[in-house]
Amino acid sequence: MKRILERFKQDGSLHHAYLIISQEKEPQSELEEILGTISGEVLRGNPDYYFWEDDSFGIDLARALKIQHHKENIGTRQFFVIKTNSITIVAQNALLKLLEEPVKNTHFFFIVRNERVLLPTVLSRLFIIKTTVQGTQSELATGFLEGDITMRMKCVEKLSDEKNNTKAISFLNSIEKEIADKYSGKEEIVRFEEFLKDLAIGRRLIERNAGGLKMTLEHIALTVPQ
Repeated sequence: MKRILERFKQDGSLHHAYLIISQEKEPQSELEEILGTISGEVLRGNPDYYFWEDDSFGIDLARALKIQHHKENIGTRQFFVIKTNSITIVAQNALLKLLEEPVKNTHFFFIVRNERVLLPTVLSRLFIIKTTVQGTQSELATGFLEGDITMRMKCVEKLSDEKNNTKAISFLNSIEKEIADKYSGKEEIVRFEEFLKDLAIGRRLIERNAGGLKMTLEHIALTVPQ
C-alpha cells in the first residue's frame, strides 16, 4: 500500500480508483494514514473522507455512493473507502460509469479479500494493489484458503524465509482447523478431502525435516481447492 504514497511523492499523481486486496484485519488503518499524509489533513471525522464497511455491497449503497461523490468537497481531495467481502453484480454495473468518469479530485478505494468477487469490466478500471500477508495464524490461514495463488505464494515466501519448522507446522494446523470450523458437516468438505491428505503429508515431511520446507509449502499452496 506504500506504493500509493511513494508514487504521489514522486510525481503528485493519484489514481481515481484502487482495488486493495488484503487479508489483514484492518487494512483501512494504514490506508487512512497514507491518505492523511497526501491530503495533509486528519481524516477521521472529515467530511471529505467516507468509510463504509460491511459483508456485502449492494445496489442501494452503490446509488448512495454516486450521490455522495457529487457533493462538493471542502478540501482539495475527496476519498471514498469501501471495505467488503462481496459486491453484487447489479451494484458493480451501477458503478461502472462512476469509476470511468469520476468527479475531479475524487478517489475510490475498494478493499476486498479476493479480486474474484469483481467483474472483469470493473477490474479493468481499477489500479490493483496486493498487500503483504500479516496477522494471526487464523487470519493467515483464512487468507491462504480464500486468496489467489499470488497471496498464497507470498505466505509461503514469508514462512520459508523464517526457516521455522515449528511455526510452519502450526500454520498448517491452523489451515486444517479453519477448514474443519467452516466446512465440517457440510457437503463442501468433500472437495477438501485430497487437499487435507496433502496437508497431512506436508506436515509429516516438515516434522522430519525432509523434502525441503519451501518445496513442501509450495506444493500445498498449489493444491488448495478453488
